[in-house]
Amino acid sequence: MKTILIVEDDKVLNEGYSSILSDDYRVLSAFDGQGALDILKKVHVDLIVLDLIMPNMNGQETLKKIREQNISIKILILTALTSQSIESSMMGLGAGAFLRKPVSGKQLSAEIKKLLKD
Repeated sequence: MKTILIVEDDKVLNEGYSSILSDDYRVLSAFDGQGALDILKKVHVDLIVLDLIMPNMNGQETLKKIREQNISIKILILTALTSQSIESSMMGLGAGAFLRKPVSGKQLSAEIKKLLKD
């Protein structure tokens, strides 16, 4: 079974995404960037669902640190931000997909399936 790490500081959204995905995947949760990095040191993860706006270490900083550590992993960015420059910079860091919030469970599941096929 594939493992997905949800990195979302909003507990309601984190739990909602986890609930949607838990029938098809092993789901782990982190509520900030450092928590995500700590999990990645201990557990093999196939895909990260990463929020951009988080306290302490935002999603962009988290993705940069993941890439600096040469961790090769598929990343799905979720954000309420609409800036084209942010999307471009995230894709430049190796994000596999970029979805704008709010995102439906169906849309989230479809994008994850697409990313995991590659």
